[in-house]
Amino acid sequence: MNEELKKALKILKKTGLKVTNQRRDILSYLIDHQDHYISITDIDKHMRSKYERMSYQTVYRNLQEFEQAYLVEERPLAGGKFVKYQCDFNNLDHYHFICQICGRVIELKAIGADYFQNQIAGCKVLKQHVEITGVCDRCLAKEAAIN
Repeated sequence: MNEELKKALKILKKTGLKVTNQRRDILSYLIDHQDHYISITDIDKHMRSKYERMSYQTVYRNLQEFEQAYLVEERPLAGGKFVKYQCDFNNLDHYHFICQICGRVIELKAIGADYFQNQIAGCKVLKQHVEITGVCDRCLAKEAAIN
């Protein structure tokens, strides 16, 4: 069992969620694809290939529980809800660059909370969420090779 999965299962237990084979397999799948947001539909298809009787609602409910435990990040993207394995448990307020072509995610260093707090005097920042979208280097290279 890899270290990421051990860490995730430890967090799962700490938050009071039971470790089941299905939850372990969902987490393993997300860890194997942690550099992309994955549609809940794709996760459901993967899980049904392993567990025929598993319902979409079970997959969805588990992902919601994982989000509450900060194991996954959820984003509404074109075509529905997408999730990815949490890439930084020590810094839940962090930034991503997301490629609009392939969906690849690159973690960016966060700007300190004071940067935004100073711009909104009288308000209190509770959480930051910043996403930058564009085209990644791999997709640009593919595009250049075609042209």
